[in-house]
Amino acid sequence: MLKYKNFQLQILDWKINTVVAGNGPLLLFLHGIGNSWQWWQPTLSALADDFSVCAIDLPGSGSSSPLTSRPYPELYKALVARLIELLDLGPAIVIGHSLGGYVTAQAAIQKAPGIKAIALVAPAGFGPVHNLIFKLLSIPIVGEFLVQFHQVGIPILLHSLVYDPHSVSEDMLRWAKKSSESLAERKQFLYQLRVGVQCGHTTKRFLIKHAPPLSIPISLLWGKHDSVFPIDIAYRTQQVLHAQPPVIFKSSGHFPFLEEPDQFNSALRSFALGVLSNEEPIH
Repeated sequence: MLKYKNFQLQILDWKINTVVAGNGPLLLFLHGIGNSWQWWQPTLSALADDFSVCAIDLPGSGSSSPLTSRPYPELYKALVARLIELLDLGPAIVIGHSLGGYVTAQAAIQKAPGIKAIALVAPAGFGPVHNLIFKLLSIPIVGEFLVQFHQVGIPILLHSLVYDPHSVSEDMLRWAKKSSESLAERKQFLYQLRVGVQCGHTTKRFLIKHAPPLSIPISLLWGKHDSVFPIDIAYRTQQVLHAQPPVIFKSSGHFPFLEEPDQFNSALRSFALGVLSNEEPIH
């Protein structure tokens, strides 16, 4: 079993729960909404022989400080830049999933120092949320009512997010239930969701419709059957970020790193090694 160093970093007004393992160039992982660093564990274990791997709990999640006000792009820039600086492991390839993908994209667009490349796994912010359960949870009163039944609702939500229901593992169920044990955690989830989705509709100011060409390598990784951000959003993201075509995982929904871990880890490793072997930025 991979041994992690687990510690808290003070960044802005937040205490950020941080885990680090492995040796080598830095890969920094940012999780999706309602998740925590644990969701990256299989990927961290697969890559720690060749890289220093770091995952955090984003503000409002896991063991990090709660969100008390709406975050904005400059805060994400500061969070990622300061995290890379404090880790002191050199420039990072930042990998973000869903909400973490939005944070990663905004940090890169805002030119946060220390980012060597980004890999976005079905990132939020490039198209409307399609998942019906998320849309219902974004509705005041309705969401508060539904999260009361989280022990029953979590398996239903997870099954709506994956392509093959059998890919919902015991680990995924345990991680999800742990992230919603307390009322405060459930309120934080609804708060974060409603930053981008209100009354069933994705907010316009949450969407990234235009971005300058980035002078760093970009990889897009997407499940073909994603119910949150369907595959057409992958190609919209490609256009907005002036990126290469997305890597599509044919038997995955919203969690390709858990649904097709071998294929995902291979693709991410190849991307990272390609970045590190090129001295000049890829445009």
